[in-house]
This record gives sequence, C-alpha cells and structure tokens, in this order.
Amino acid sequence: MEHSEFSRVETRIRGYARHIDSASSLPMQHDQVGHDTPDLSSANLQEALVEYLQMINAKLDALLGLIGQEHLENEFETSIEIVELSGSGLSFVCPDKEFNPGDILEFALMIGQFPLHVAAAVGVVSERRIRDTQTVCDVDFTKVRQNDREAIVRFVFKEERERIRQQKWTD
Repeated sequence: MEHSEFSRVETRIRGYARHIDSASSLPMQHDQVGHDTPDLSSANLQEALVEYLQMINAKLDALLGLIGQEHLENEFETSIEIVELSGSGLSFVCPDKEFNPGDILEFALMIGQFPLHVAAAVGVVSERRIRDTQTVCDVDFTKVRQNDREAIVRFVFKEERERIRQQKWTD
C-alpha cells in the first residue's frame, strides 16, 4: 500500500460508522444524489421558466438528500461527528459508543448536504485521546475508492481555502 501525505483540516461534519470484519474490504458504494444541472441556455426558454426549473431541481435534490440521509442512518449503526479529515484518515467523536484502537470500521462521510454527497472509506482506529473533555478516535484509512478520496481531498482543500479567506479578512 502506498503512503501519501495529505493535508488535514479541522471540521465538523456528520458521518456514520459501523464495524466490519476486514480492513481490506472495499467500502460500500453510495449513490450520489444530485447531478449536474443541464444547461438550459440554448433551449429557447424564457428566463423566468429556466429559473423556476432550476429552483425545482434544487428542491428535489434537497428532498432526495434527506431521503438518502435517512437511508444511511438506518444502514449504519452509529452516528459520529468528524472533527478532522484528510485523504488518509479522520478523527471523530462519538459520545454514544466506545471505540478502541484496532477496531475496523466502515465510514460514510457527509461531505455535502444539498445535494447529498457521501464519501465512503474503511479504516482502523489507531488511537484514542482526550480533547476538550471529549474522547477522540483517530483513524487511518485502509481502503477508499479513488473517486471518494478525490472528493475528500477537494473538501479539505475547500475548507482550507475558506479558512485562509476568513483569516485574511480578520487580519
């Protein structure tokens, strides 16, 4: 297995976890809700109609996202809060359940809400530590589909860019 260095960012996103048997198992593939909106500029439609259709499309994406999230809640045994994320792993808190180093978990990461965007990964809990009175579990990914890793890296990059912008305006 090749080891790459990935940037890590503090965050607060929802995720789901469940125990699995093998760290080399591929994570389940989750269908993504929301697709690229077709370009209606060449359809000879009135501008108001195009805006209306785009608004309806966004609302349908939101509804499908809620249904997809409910499906994940039923499929995975534990809801978690991801507090750090990178292309090679994550850190999470879960006040409802205790995890230990060596636990093998499959994750569904909610990296986009509307439309719903889920990235999946398999990882091993490498460490438990206390941070601000909470138990944080550090996880090293062992299997991630390439498109999911790319989505995670894009999310991390977007978060870092947003922090740099905020810092620039507060200085």
